[in-house]
Amino acid sequence: MFRLQRIGHRRARSLGPLIFGAIGVWRGARAANFVSIGVLDAKAQRWTGAALGVMAALPMMLALRGFMVDDALISARYAANIASGAGYVLNPGERPSDGVTPLGWAYLLAPFARGAAAVVQAFLAAKWIGAIAWLIGAAGIGAAIGDAGAGASAGAKGRWGALGVLALSAPMGAWAVAGMETGVVLGLGAGAAMAQIPLTSPPPALSWSPPRAGCWARPSSSAGPTT
Repeated sequence: MFRLQRIGHRRARSLGPLIFGAIGVWRGARAANFVSIGVLDAKAQRWTGAALGVMAALPMMLALRGFMVDDALISARYAANIASGAGYVLNPGERPSDGVTPLGWAYLLAPFARGAAAVVQAFLAAKWIGAIAWLIGAAGIGAAIGDAGAGASAGAKGRWGALGVLALSAPMGAWAVAGMETGVVLGLGAGAAMAQIPLTSPPPALSWSPPRAGCWARPSSSAGPTT
């Protein structure tokens, strides 16, 4: 019985951020609907949307912050060996091997792999990097939604429903903090989706930067930008 109570308490703590986050997004969306009438200028609506995007993504990340996969520790181990001077290897003394999918990911984590718990430090750094990257991407989504509402009629209020879908997406929240490169890919994917690529002229280099960087982080995603 005591164990069941502890499990119930843990679940309650996990649901807390989701509940408060949902309330915050709902109240913020109502306020955003008000400002979309024209009370605030386009810049203010963009920042309002960015704040709502962060509020939508953050609760699920907090609730699932303990999620991880064993592959994340492989990247962290490579990073620890790079930091110690053993090289790009899974185990010291072995020949270099290609055990990390995103090229350069282990080198990005290597500066954080310090001390006796170097692998753990690199793993925690990966979780933070993924979380921050996805929050930036979510802010970009919200900013784009707010920008789309500048000068729009009241009938465009439903556009904020996209953030509700984002707030309820457990896979996005979990994988952003899994310690893999997935959070970075999510952030870059959001940037690619929000980039405006003109069809009548060559796309600007900046618009193509997020999908290109996404291919670096996850080569298997190269079909998207190629298409």
